Amino acid sequence: MLYHRAVARGCRNWYISRDMGRFSCERDLQFALLAARVPDRMMGAVTYFRREVPVGECIPDLIYVKFDSIPKNIWPVRMTFLHAWILGLLRHRRTLSVETIAALAFDEPRKIGRCVADLLMAGSLEETCTDVVHLSSDYRGISAEVIALEAKLSNWWEALEQAVRYKRFADQCLVVIGKCAARNVTDMLSAFASQGIGLAQLHGKVIDWLAEPECNTPQSWAEREYLISLAATGRHTPWLVRYARNADSHEAT
Repeated sequence: MLYHRAVARGCRNWYISRDMGRFSCERDLQFALLAARVPDRMMGAVTYFRREVPVGECIPDLIYVKFDSIPKNIWPVRMTFLHAWILGLLRHRRTLSVETIAALAFDEPRKIGRCVADLLMAGSLEETCTDVVHLSSDYRGISAEVIALEAKLSNWWEALEQAVRYKRFADQCLVVIGKCAARNVTDMLSAFASQGIGLAQLHGKVIDWLAEPECNTPQSWAEREYLISLAATGRHTPWLVRYARNADSHEAT
């Protein structure tokens, strides 16, 4: 397993970094991660990222959304969670009538109809026949991955518990920790591997993996869809962006 391969290398790097004392608080670590190089496994053709994105009752320290290609602007100007819920539903159920969508949402058909009209106008949806819709070919072609990161100075067990909760909406989850607080590094790496959560430290501007995250199937496809739309549009809050052709450049959208 990944953590077995990381033990020897991880222990060596761990004790080098434990006395660095670079970060006086978790906020310092978060901002250092914003300036760090995005690891290859988290880098798509374009990757959007920002701090502290509220997702239900969770607020991950950082969220990364990577796209295999630069997404077209096919989201409504006033994108809401309900819009994202409809898109996520149609990604799973393919073709549905407005009436069926309203019944599944336990919401008023008129309200659902307005959201569907927004999505049709934006190009996210196409109409098969009157009041029957499916995802547009452009929207189906969007391939994105959500990665949630928890940053902790030393309490790796608390960080692991928080990262496990992020599996609800993220494809990959990881913890970046400032220094070692574990007596047995092997047991710590085993705990992360058993949950499929990645573990890393920051060395300069490089994220150094101790255990790589496993791919996860999020249960809340609506929250995942909403994060993808927020990152791609950047309409509610600014996101940083890095492109594969120049991994060192970043700017707010």
